[in-house]
Amino acid sequence: MSVNEQSIPSIAHYASFRSVGDEVFILHLETKGSYALNETAARIWTLIDGQRSVGDIAQFIVAEYEIHEDECLAAVTGIIGELVDEKLLVIA
Repeated sequence: MSVNEQSIPSIAHYASFRSVGDEVFILHLETKGSYALNETAARIWTLIDGQRSVGDIAQFIVAEYEIHEDECLAAVTGIIGELVDEKLLVIA
């Protein structure tokens, strides 16, 4: 599934995670794959609540990191797309 500004991501039920400092560590309970998210990707992860769209999440990041809106939306869309590909997120 393609991720765009209107997509609403939520955390997959088989993704277990823990925040440690500015990072998030995720375990895929079916594949046993493990993932580490850096500070920015971890912040995106914490904003995913099944209610906010990708565009909404990008707006939070723009405000917090003072990044250009178009650049931020592309980055957030890309990160969420990668997490969807890894089956850690689902799109409603």
